[in-house]
Amino acid sequence: MSVEDPVARAAVIRYEDAVLRYSAQWQSALEALEIEPENVLVRVLAADYYLAKGNLAETQQQLQHALRVEEAGLCPPTARERALSLAMRQWLLEGEPHAALATLLHALKQYPAGLFMLKRTQLVAFVLGDAEAMLHAARLSEAECQQTPLFYGLLSFALEQNGQGSLAEVAARRALELDARDVWAQHCLAHTLYFSGRHEEGTAFLQAHASSWDDCMSFMYTHNYFHLAIAHLALGHWDAVEHIFDQNVWPFEEPVPVDDGRAFARTDRSDVQDQLGALGLLLKYELRREKYGEENPLALRWANVLEYVVLPVRSLDPLHDVLVVHALTRLGRLDEAEAAVNTTMREYVEAQQDAARRDALTVQWLGYARGVLAAGRGDWSAAADLISQALATGGGAAMGGSNEQREVLHEFLLLAFEKSGQLERAQAYRQQYWT
Repeated sequence: MSVEDPVARAAVIRYEDAVLRYSAQWQSALEALEIEPENVLVRVLAADYYLAKGNLAETQQQLQHALRVEEAGLCPPTARERALSLAMRQWLLEGEPHAALATLLHALKQYPAGLFMLKRTQLVAFVLGDAEAMLHAARLSEAECQQTPLFYGLLSFALEQNGQGSLAEVAARRALELDARDVWAQHCLAHTLYFSGRHEEGTAFLQAHASSWDDCMSFMYTHNYFHLAIAHLALGHWDAVEHIFDQNVWPFEEPVPVDDGRAFARTDRSDVQDQLGALGLLLKYELRREKYGEENPLALRWANVLEYVVLPVRSLDPLHDVLVVHALTRLGRLDEAEAAVNTTMREYVEAQQDAARRDALTVQWLGYARGVLAAGRGDWSAAADLISQALATGGGAAMGGSNEQREVLHEFLLLAFEKSGQLERAQAYRQQYWT
């Protein structure tokens, strides 16, 4: 590590640990920045912090400063730090996420024991919808991390995203044997239990571990409760789902800020990931309860989430944006929904420098969003055609999100088939996707 000051060095170590554990104490990145601001790694970690906070402008400023420091040569970064800085710039300054992924994978071959590098490699692959790259990254680190507890959650998630649920469960349970409070591994086990249909076991497991989420950053706190909610949803426990939504996923009473040194509140209504979880759960709830019709029993909840969404959508997370389009159409705000899709989202896609990324978003993201618009106008036949085309390639993985988060998109396609009278297509798709 190039960081020289011992206090700053300790802050860097705490930050990387907080990222891996999803604890709330990410302010360590800023503590290191105060002490050693002219260090490439410190600036890159500050950028990482601001990215997690959803502040892209500050993220980019930190990366630009890191490059200036590196070019000045006053405090040369290590080769690992240089690779991380380059990858972050490729992704977030140059708009070349595939190049960033290649840089990170190459670095991981050279430095396989670095779990923070592995975590960020998997993040870029996840954003691109490249589950195979997520698993490849984990395999690169596997030999060096056999006795590293937090590694097995990273391996488990990659396995599950590649449809290897049984192996993912083994890895998640190994992680929990080594550290029962590994909240990411708990989350991974929830994935495997859900897709294997063991919903009662899933609700019991998650409820038993819920107290360990209290110290998590808002994403992990609300996201693990999202998993608990959808396990209850699969069992038809409607009241439990509503309770979890109102108390933990999106507390109906706005949380009171607590100045306890946490960099992240337990729930954060401005956080795109918190909004994504809330919107996805609302849509899934309506579809499962067969309440998606002219009457909207959840209108108050949809509207409450949308109060905190920055419009027009910011396109930091494509899955978030299509769920916002869903919410706008559910509330009859079609003009805003159309502006989001045909202006903001389209312009974002056209500005992509990465051609492969641009093509994937055009087909999957814009195609799906236009299908939602068609449904909002009552043209369910067009909606079915547009959405089926969008999800035909990679299941919509280019929009980001996990298999579990994107499942609701496929459930909406089923509704479109049914609403347009294409019952045979609905039955065939149900068998194709869920069996």
